[in-house]
Amino acid sequence: MSQALWILIGVILIADLVLLPPFIARSRRKEMDETARVSAPGNFTTLSRGVTHYQWHGPKSAEIIVLVHGLSAPSFVFSALIPFLTKSGFCILTYDLYGRGWSDRPRDHQTAAFFTRQLSDLLDDQMVSKPVTILGYSMGGAIASSFALEHSDRVHKLILLASAGFNHQTGGMTDFICRTPLIGDWLMTVFGGARLRKSARLENAQNQNIPDIAARMAQETRYRGYTRSILSSLRYLLGHSFDGLHQALATKSVSTLAIWGQEDEAIPVSSAARLSAANPAVKTVILEGADHALAYVLPETVAEQVLTFLDPNIPHNGA
Repeated sequence: MSQALWILIGVILIADLVLLPPFIARSRRKEMDETARVSAPGNFTTLSRGVTHYQWHGPKSAEIIVLVHGLSAPSFVFSALIPFLTKSGFCILTYDLYGRGWSDRPRDHQTAAFFTRQLSDLLDDQMVSKPVTILGYSMGGAIASSFALEHSDRVHKLILLASAGFNHQTGGMTDFICRTPLIGDWLMTVFGGARLRKSARLENAQNQNIPDIAARMAQETRYRGYTRSILSSLRYLLGHSFDGLHQALATKSVSTLAIWGQEDEAIPVSSAARLSAANPAVKTVILEGADHALAYVLPETVAEQVLTFLDPNIPHNGA
C-alpha cells in the first residue's frame, strides 16, 4: 500500500474522529419548537430575537417583581420562592432567557446587552409601564444590574441574589473551553450535556423544594442550542467584570439589596466586598450556611430578606 494511501486513510480517520462526535451529539437533540412547547405552562410571545416563554404569578394589578434566572437553570428555578412572594401581595413575572427553557435559541453572542434587550422587549410586549423591582439570581444578577443601569427609570428596586459579575468560579476544564475557540466548542458540544447533568444530580441530592430538578436539567440538555448558549454566556457575559458597571449604577440612586451565601463555591462571598466597594449604598445580607442554591434550598429565608427590603411593614405569609 502506497504512502499516499496511508496518509489519505489517516486523514479520513482523523476527520471522522473530529466531525462525527459533534454530529452525533447534535442529531440526538431535539428542536425547541411548537411540538416541544405543548406541555409548557404560561405563555409565549415573539420578541426581537425570537420566541420567549413567560409566566405571570399573582394579580397583575399588584406591585411587580421580575425574576431573572441564571446560567443553566431556566425560570423553574424560582418555583419554591414564588409562593412566598405572591402570598405577600406581589405580582411575579418570570421568563426563560434565550437558549434556556422553552424560549428560542438565537445564535447571537450572549452579552449583557443581548439579555437586557430581551427583558426590555418583554416589558414592552406586556405593556408594563410602571417601574418594577428586578431580582436577578446568579448570572441573572448581572443581567438585572445591566438593565437597571440602562433603564433606571423602569426600575423601582434592584435585588441581587448570589450575583455574577465579580468572582465566578468555573473550574479548570470550563476555563479552558471558554478560552479556546473551536476546540472549546467541540468539547462543549460533545461533553457539555453530560457535565451539566452531573452537576444537576449533585444539586438534587440536597434539595427537596424542587425534587425533580435533576430530571428537569437533564431535559434542558436534550434540546439543540442549550449547551451552545451556556458557552456563549460564559464567554461573552460571565467572562467580564461588572465592578465598573456598579460604580456607574451607584450614580443612578437605584435602591439595591445584595444577598450572598456564606458557603457559595460558584460565586464566593468575597464578591460582596467588591460590590460594596463599587457601590457603598448597596444593602448587603450574608446568609450563614447557604451555598449557591439558596434561591430554592432556602426560599423562605430569601423571601423574608426580599420582603423586608421592599417594605418592612408587609406581613410575611408562609407559602
